[in-house]
Amino acid sequence: AAACKVTAFLATKDGDGSIPPDLQFLEEQLRDDQFAAFKGFRLLEAKTLKLGIDRPAIADLQSGFKLKLSLLGQEDTKLKLHANLMATGRDKPLVDTAYKIDDNGLLLVGGVRHLDGKVFLAIHCRGEA
Repeated sequence: AAACKVTAFLATKDGDGSIPPDLQFLEEQLRDDQFAAFKGFRLLEAKTLKLGIDRPAIADLQSGFKLKLSLLGQEDTKLKLHANLMATGRDKPLVDTAYKIDDNGLLLVGGVRHLDGKVFLAIHCRGEA
C-alpha cells in the first residue's frame, strides 16, 4: 500500500518571489531553474490518496483536473506507480505514464496554462506496511 499527497499549486510571473508556508516543502524545487520565470506561488488544494495494488485512487481537483494514481508494486526502495492526468474539456490525457520513484519521493507534473499562470501538481508518495 502507499499514501500519496497530491498538491495543486499555481505559479505566476507576478509576485515577490517568496514561497508561502503551505508550499515550503517544495522550496528546493521552486528555487530551481525550471521555475526561474515565476515569482508568485499559491496553493490551490491538497488531497491525500490511499493506494493499494489493484486499488487505484482518483483525485477530482477543483482546478479542473482529474488525477488517477495506481500502485503497480514496489522494487527495493522504489515505488512503481502509474499516473493519468486529465483536464476538463480534453479527451486526451495531459500525462499518462508509469514511473518509479524513491519511497517518500516527489514527482512534479504540469505547467498547464491556467488564468494568471501555470498549474503544477506535486505528487508525494510513501509506502505503507
